[in-house]
Amino acid sequence: MNCLRLLPGSRLILLILLVLVALSLPGCGFHLRGSVDMPSQMEITFIQGGNPYSVFIIELRQALESRNIELVTTSEDATAVLHVISQRSDRRTLSVDLTGKSLEFLIQYEVEFELRGEGDEVILPVQKVTSERAFVFVKTDVLGAEREANYIRDELERELVTLVMMRLSAIAS
Repeated sequence: MNCLRLLPGSRLILLILLVLVALSLPGCGFHLRGSVDMPSQMEITFIQGGNPYSVFIIELRQALESRNIELVTTSEDATAVLHVISQRSDRRTLSVDLTGKSLEFLIQYEVEFELRGEGDEVILPVQKVTSERAFVFVKTDVLGAEREANYIRDELERELVTLVMMRLSAIAS
């Protein structure tokens, strides 16, 4: 006897339940990752400030473009200006060995930004997003540790793009 065999009518009931669950997910606020609404004022946006070659700005541009936001090169052509006020990276020692050499570091990355609309109207006041991660320094692999620190810094910048996008999407609701 097969316990997994469904009765003929129960397949239809299962299908109906599955469809109902799928239709109710957006109603409770669930969205697929990356599918967020952006403020209508950001239809044409200029990104002001920030290091244009940093992982943060490159990923931010890609995230905005993937949501059909047109990025322009001057603020005069824009309906909104996303002003990246500052980008800061910091590396602090968390622990040391008996000889005073660093064993563990904390890498922090912080971004301050604001969103202004036409006529310099403040759409989103100055916001600060921060991310941090600890890593262990292996003194026998100095080059590998430095590569790992750079990798962690890049990942923190990507994390901050997600946080910025979440803050921007929150004002669209």
